[in-house]
Formats: sequence, C-alpha cells, structure tokens
Amino acid sequence: SGSQIYYKENDNLYTFNTDEFYDTLLEKLWIPACKQKGLTDYTIINYMSKYYLSGMTAIINDWVNKNCEDDIILICEIIIMCVRPE
Repeated sequence: SGSQIYYKENDNLYTFNTDEFYDTLLEKLWIPACKQKGLTDYTIINYMSKYYLSGMTAIINDWVNKNCEDDIILICEIIIMCVRPE
C-alpha cells in the first residue's frame, strides 16, 4: 500500500502518498540530473536518490518535530546546501 504522510488543513485530514512522490522525483529530477552529468546506471541513480531523499526527510522531520519554529526559507536553503554543496 505504500507510505503516506497525513496532514491537516482547514479541519480536513489529507494523505500524501510518499511512494508516488518519490517515483515522480526520481523520474523528473534525479534521472535527468544524473544523465546530464554523465551518470546513466539506473541502480546507482536509484541508490543515490534514496540517500539524498533520506537526508531531506530527516531535515524536514526535525523541523516539524520542533513545531516548524525555524524559518521555512532557512530550511530550504539548508537542503539546497546539502544537495549542492558547491
């Protein structure tokens, strides 16, 4: 059935299918970005994308667990710095 994130908006509970999101992210972002850099091995691309996604998820989970106290722009900038350190 896959992983889901539950979120509430205007007193309604919604679900977000994380597996579907991951597949879309892999297809639309990771594979093209890796191919652009000359990396075409799907197995390597798949593992690398999971590595980066796990890191992003850890940052977001920590931010949410701290009641989203830090500015969202700061969180986005930190994720970008981790993904593109140069």
